[in-house]
Amino acid sequence: TWCCAGERQVCRSQGWMPLNALLDTSRCTTGCCMHHIFKKNVHLLSSNTMTLFTLPIQSSLQSFWSHLVHTYPWYITQIALPFLSLIGTYTVCSIIGVWMERDQWIRKYKLQPKRTNSSEKLYHATIYLLKIYFLVILPLYASAFSFLHKFGFSTSEALPDWRLMVVQLLFFFFMEDMSHYWLHRWLHTDFGYKHIHRVHHEFDAPTALATTYAHPAEIIILGLATFSGPLIVRPHMFVLFIWVNLRQLAALETHCGHSLPFSLDRIKLFGMQLFGGSSFHDHHHRFLDGAFASNFVFWDVLCGTDKGYFEREARLQRKRARLSKERSD
Repeated sequence: TWCCAGERQVCRSQGWMPLNALLDTSRCTTGCCMHHIFKKNVHLLSSNTMTLFTLPIQSSLQSFWSHLVHTYPWYITQIALPFLSLIGTYTVCSIIGVWMERDQWIRKYKLQPKRTNSSEKLYHATIYLLKIYFLVILPLYASAFSFLHKFGFSTSEALPDWRLMVVQLLFFFFMEDMSHYWLHRWLHTDFGYKHIHRVHHEFDAPTALATTYAHPAEIIILGLATFSGPLIVRPHMFVLFIWVNLRQLAALETHCGHSLPFSLDRIKLFGMQLFGGSSFHDHHHRFLDGAFASNFVFWDVLCGTDKGYFEREARLQRKRARLSKERSD
């Protein structure tokens, strides 16, 4: 192996932090010293380079995880807590989404201002989502999180360096976006849409509550995209816990139905839209015209499924510019 009992003492004396390799899943079974490949070649990720800024981040994350490990049994930290955090964030964001649809001031940011989801529709969706979360998602998470440690996912008390966690999370977003694009595109084939995906498109004007409003088969299919990155990297379970929550928050944002001043779709790189965001996915629900990716736009750009969205955005910009000129005149 890369590390041994003798090396552990040397690592500790030199101040090395416990880390797992990003894509090489061979690791120290005790989790007490840095993986050799990082110790030799990635000096940036060692504790020797930690600054006064990075130390509090690492220690805070480590304290939080250590508290969970010592306070609760494994099924609480690895199953109940991730599931309850998903339920909690979904509930809070859904309530905010319903308020945003009905608030007159914030309604000016609504992407489809003439469409409002009825109370009856939202009530039906809430009952349906309770069944989805407790009868589909909970059993899936319980089975997945119970067995992942057998496939190399670390459950040790020692956490990897927080910067490695960031790198892994960025990789997960990339892999999820790629996998989601192709799986979502398949769901728009005649068979996929008729038998599975049409349930999700009952909301032609998206709202946060509609994020996971989908056929159980779609939950499983797109869940494969969510776990595509982690299954390659096999990270620490704490990183997986962070990832599933970040992925849900990203999905809630894309389904919010509003383009707020701080929305991701307003971020430009060299004048080009980088993130899909709410406007990208709202276009997909409204016209069923491309815009298949979940987070970014480059897969749609590369595969030519972006044209409907960007052509419509260009027309809207020209219209806004004309109206602005008329007002100034």
